[in-house]
Amino acid sequence: RTHPQSVLVALHPGTVATAFAPAQRAGHPAISPDEAALHLLAVLDRLGPGDTGGFFDWQGKVVAW
Repeated sequence: RTHPQSVLVALHPGTVATAFAPAQRAGHPAISPDEAALHLLAVLDRLGPGDTGGFFDWQGKVVAW
């Protein structure tokens, strides 16, 4: 309310090549952490206050939840 231009969303980075979850990468092409971060920053750049509460993937597509 004090920051009407704020945006609060959930983000799904896609499959990221890390040691954290190698089993989840099976059959899915993985991107580097740096590339994942760039994708998520690009998504954030396109969002506005009306998107608050949404869940978006690394391409900016809405994820149902």
